[in-house]
Amino acid sequence: MSGVGASIGHALHEAGIPFVVASQYPLSFGGSVMLVKDLYDGLLWSEDPRKLLVGLR
Repeated sequence: MSGVGASIGHALHEAGIPFVVASQYPLSFGGSVMLVKDLYDGLLWSEDPRKLLVGLR
């Protein structure tokens, strides 16, 4: 990791994983379920992951 407070998501991306989904803030259980459902539904239908992330924001 690169510094105090650096996220695991950032470290994974720097390690070479090209697509990492992470949050700066804690998610509620219900919120995380909604996020994963929407993300996986879109990925299953071959939607562009970058557009999916914009929609999730």
